[in-house]
Amino acid sequence: MYEELDNTYYTYVSKSKDGEQIFIHHSSTESKGVSILSANDSKSKPKRLLPRQKGHEYHIAKLDDWYYIMTNLDAVNFKLMKAKVALAADKTNWQPVIAHRPNVKLEDFELFENHLVYQSRSQGQSKVTIRELSKNKEHELTFNDPAYKVYMTSNTMLSSDSVRVVYTSMTTPQTTFEVDLNDYSKVTLKQEKVLGDFNPDDYQSERIFISARDGVAVPVSIVYKKSLFKKDGTNPLLQYGYGSYGYTVDPRFSVSRLSLLDRGFVYAIAHIRGSQMLGRPWYEDGKKLTKKNTFNDFIDVTKALTEQGYGDKHRVYAQGGSAGGLLMGAVINQAPEL
Repeated sequence: MYEELDNTYYTYVSKSKDGEQIFIHHSSTESKGVSILSANDSKSKPKRLLPRQKGHEYHIAKLDDWYYIMTNLDAVNFKLMKAKVALAADKTNWQPVIAHRPNVKLEDFELFENHLVYQSRSQGQSKVTIRELSKNKEHELTFNDPAYKVYMTSNTMLSSDSVRVVYTSMTTPQTTFEVDLNDYSKVTLKQEKVLGDFNPDDYQSERIFISARDGVAVPVSIVYKKSLFKKDGTNPLLQYGYGSYGYTVDPRFSVSRLSLLDRGFVYAIAHIRGSQMLGRPWYEDGKKLTKKNTFNDFIDVTKALTEQGYGDKHRVYAQGGSAGGLLMGAVINQAPEL
C-alpha cells in the first residue's frame, strides 16, 4: 500500500474511530504529517492531507465529516483546528477550536460524539480538560498532589460517555480512572500494587522553581519520606535528569525508588531545558547551539537544592541514562566539586 523512501521518517498506521479511514503517519524529528486512505475500498490509494513541510508537525482525528487537526503552524506550542473532510487540504478552510497559547502547550486530544477531551501542559503541569462540544463548556480534572502526570489512554470508541485517564505522582502509584464526560465523576479501574506496608501518606512531594544562572526558572520535582527528612542539609540527595529530544520526564511513581526514600534519601528530578516541560520553547532553548543550557540548569539546580537544605552538599549523587549519560559526562566535567 505504501513504502517510505525517506529513511529520516518513521511510519506507522492508525484508524479513525468511526472505522471509515486509515491514517498513515509520517514522523521525523522536525516534521510530522499523515496520508489517508479508505478503510472500505481495497483499491484506495493513500493521499497526503498536506505536502510534507520541514518544521510543520500535525496529526488529525475524524468526527462525522470533520477533521480535527492539531498543528504547530504559526503556533509553537500547537493549536487545534477543524475543517470539513472534503476541504481540509486547503489550510484557508481551517477553523480554530483551541487557539494557540504562548505559555500552554497542547499535547494531545481525543474526540467523542459530544465531547472533546484535550491534554495540555501549563507551567510544566500536565492537565486534562473536557469540553462539551455543543456548549463549549469546559471542565479541568483536578488532583491533590503538587506534582503529577495525567494522560489519556485506550479511548477507542466515539460513542463512549466516559474518558479513560492514567494518573500518577511521586507518592501515588499509577492509577487508571474512568471519568464520566457529563458529571466528571471518577471510577478507579486499576492501581499499581505495591507490596509490603507502603502508605502514601508517609511520603511528601514538592514542586519548586530554581533560578538558573541566566535568570530562567527551572522546575524541580522532589520527594522524600516525611519521618526521615530534615531541611537542614543532612539528607543524601539523588538528582535525576535527561533534557534531550524534547522528551519530558514527568513526576511519576517508582516502586524501586522507595528503597532510597526509606533510607533517608531525597530524590529530585531537574526538569532542565531540552525537554518540553515548559512547552516547545523549553526544548528549543536546550538543543544545538543552546545545548549548554541543559548542563548549566542541572548544575544550578544541584547548587540551589543543597543551599536550600534539601541535601547534604557532600552526599550529592547524579543519575542519567542514554542522552542523560551525555548530561552526566558534561556536568561532572563542568562541576566536579559537586
